Amino acid sequence: MVTTSKKQQKANLAAINKSRDNGREQQWQRANRTSMDQNIMDAGRQKSDGPKPLEKKKEN
Repeated sequence: MVTTSKKQQKANLAAINKSRDNGREQQWQRANRTSMDQNIMDAGRQKSDGPKPLEKKKEN
């Protein structure tokens, strides 16, 4: 078993907690971003007739 000093253990725990908090923050931002992107995509879909690049590929 690897032995680590008290100082090192504290540093490790701090790093773990920090990364965990960052993960939570990113999840929250990701959730907001996806709903926002979805709204933008829906608005774009209503304006256009659909994915035009795909239709061009099918014609060729």
